Amino acid sequence: MLDLKYLPISYSDHSLLFSLMQEEEKAWMQDLGWDYSPIRQILATFIRENLLPGYVAIQENKAIGYTYFLMNQSKGIIGAIYVRRHDYSEEITDKLLSLAISGLKDAPAMSDHKRFLEDVFERERLGSTVIGDEIALPHARTDAVNQLIIAIGRSKSGVECESPDGKKVKLFFLLGTPQGSVSHYLQILAQLTRLLKQSTLKEKLLEEQDRENFALLFKQAPQRG
Repeated sequence: MLDLKYLPISYSDHSLLFSLMQEEEKAWMQDLGWDYSPIRQILATFIRENLLPGYVAIQENKAIGYTYFLMNQSKGIIGAIYVRRHDYSEEITDKLLSLAISGLKDAPAMSDHKRFLEDVFERERLGSTVIGDEIALPHARTDAVNQLIIAIGRSKSGVECESPDGKKVKLFFLLGTPQGSVSHYLQILAQLTRLLKQSTLKEKLLEEQDRENFALLFKQAPQRG
C-alpha cells in the first residue's frame, strides 16, 4: 500500500491517533450503543505520557489503525485492534496483530517470539481457527514457549476473517503451548471453546473494562461438559 508505515505509539503523532480513537468511539456507539469515551480518555492519558505500548498504522499522514497491549507475567492482553472501515485490509490487521504479539517477547515463558509468530501463522494456514459467533482461537504447539501463554484481544468493530457464520471476529484468544504438551493443549482448547459458546459469558467479556474482572469472569462461568 502507498506510504503505509507502522510506528510505536510513543513515536507517533498523538493527534493522529486521537482522531482515530474518536472515530472508534463513534463506531462503538453506533454499532453497540456503548459509551467508549471514558476508556478513550484513560488511554489518551497514558498515550500522552508515553506509557501505552502498541503500534499505529499510518498512511498519507493519517492514522488508519492501531493496537495496544498489556503484559502481566506470562499473560498478555491485546487491548484493541481497530482499523478504519473504509481502510480495512487483512494486510493491515495481520500486521497490527503481529506487532502486538511481538510485545509478548519479554514474557519469561517465551524464548523466541519470531518463531512463535511463524508457528501460529503456519497453523492458521492449515485451516481457519475462527470458531464463529465473533470468536477466534489462533494457537500453536511450539518450541518457542516453555509454558502455556495466552493473549486476549478485543476488536470493537470486528475484524473480517474466514468465519463459518460470516460474522466479524471481536474476541481473539491466542494460545501457545510447548510442543510436548499435547493432552494439556487439547484440554485447554476444548474447555475454552465450551466456555466461549456461552452467549452470556461472551457478552460480558465484550463489555468488561477491568482487567482483573475480565479474568474473574472465566472462574465464575458455569463449567459444562
